[in-house]
Amino acid sequence: MNNIQSYLAILQLQAFQTMTSNKLPANESSLNSLFSSILSDVLLTSASSPEVEKSSSGTAFLQNQLTLSSPLSMTSPPVQAQASEKRDEPFMNLIHKASEEFGVDAKLIKAVITQESNFKKDAKSGAGALGLMQLMPATSQSLGVLNPLNPLENIRGGTKYLKKMLEKYDGDVSLALAAYNAGPGNVDKYGGIPPFTETKEYVKKVMGYYQV
Repeated sequence: MNNIQSYLAILQLQAFQTMTSNKLPANESSLNSLFSSILSDVLLTSASSPEVEKSSSGTAFLQNQLTLSSPLSMTSPPVQAQASEKRDEPFMNLIHKASEEFGVDAKLIKAVITQESNFKKDAKSGAGALGLMQLMPATSQSLGVLNPLNPLENIRGGTKYLKKMLEKYDGDVSLALAAYNAGPGNVDKYGGIPPFTETKEYVKKVMGYYQV
């Protein structure tokens, strides 16, 4: 069996093992042994193969193929990191209008929405935050937002609040984002970005979207 055939055999065996592991638990150890045996043989023979040398290493190639044939892991990137232009499009006009009204960079508004809801207009958090920019009920009321699930009201209200935070912190975007996430009280208390893991990651991710 040549290298390519061996790779295909391993991929097929892995797929078979995945499909049958729940149905035939008694055979799991034997399948694992067979898979390990074939894998070892392929890696040993690929070490001296010129075909493998041309593509950096047989191990790397095999790992790539096994990864592609497997389901996504539980550590896949959050949905927020996968926003598409098609998802953004229905709201870009509203974003630009809010940007012009409050003088906030449209890219920053878009970055906040990407992280907060990934452009899901009916998004609801466990804490009660609603809509595209995830406004809390009390905050919505203070901003004059009657229906936070309405994209126009939500984006306008969220941008208005973001503008207030930018003014409060003299245009410091990182501090404004930290205040948007954790509240200005915590930013003032700690004299900067609060030492909360969630808030630090929030600021990092939004800034990443903003600076793309």
